[in-house]
Amino acid sequence: MKRIFPLMRAAMCCFIAFLVGCATTHQARSVKTSGFLLDYSQLKPGKGDQALLAYKNPQAAWGMYTKVIVDPVEIYMTPGADLRSDAKEERTALATYFTASLREELKKNHFTIVSQPGPDVLRIRTALTDGDQSEVLLDTVSTVMPIGLAVSTLKRVAVGSDTSVGFAQAEAEVLDSRSSTRLAAAVDKRYGTKALRAKFGSWNHAKEAMDHWSEQMAERLVEWGAGHPQE
Repeated sequence: MKRIFPLMRAAMCCFIAFLVGCATTHQARSVKTSGFLLDYSQLKPGKGDQALLAYKNPQAAWGMYTKVIVDPVEIYMTPGADLRSDAKEERTALATYFTASLREELKKNHFTIVSQPGPDVLRIRTALTDGDQSEVLLDTVSTVMPIGLAVSTLKRVAVGSDTSVGFAQAEAEVLDSRSSTRLAAAVDKRYGTKALRAKFGSWNHAKEAMDHWSEQMAERLVEWGAGHPQE
């Protein structure tokens, strides 16, 4: 009994940590390109918290841009994508969610969403290029059961993803709305983690990845000098 209580306390601490304290997605080790961006020659392996492949135009005058056109997110699958071609409703719902997430984050970061090009307007093109849902029951069991969590951890070390989790993969570029000059571009892929707060829905890991990209897009543009200054 003396040995059981410390184990129970440890298990409870792990449970609480997974419930409230862990990131819900993490970056994959590699990513495939789909063809959506057409030209990938400018993109290089990202560093730090950048996308797996990234580009920033060194001549861009970011400070002139305060508005943005957000094109509806497209579905542009990589060859052999896990997001099935017959899953039309799921793909449409994910694209709609991603578009809304991008617009929400840009608004929160003092950008004005517009529909017409202009000298102070950026244009963002985005495509969901792959994704898959998590196996909710197996994912949850492998999180709360010590042996399942151990197996999942070993898999992540070996191949870069946990067991039974979902993922999403996307490509995006930021353009000058009038000239279509590329100002930035990125290709990235993110897997779900074993954080419990992302488990209540089979597509939640994919959506969490989209929210991450939306937040990162808005924050990066502000960091580079675009957007309205905060009051």
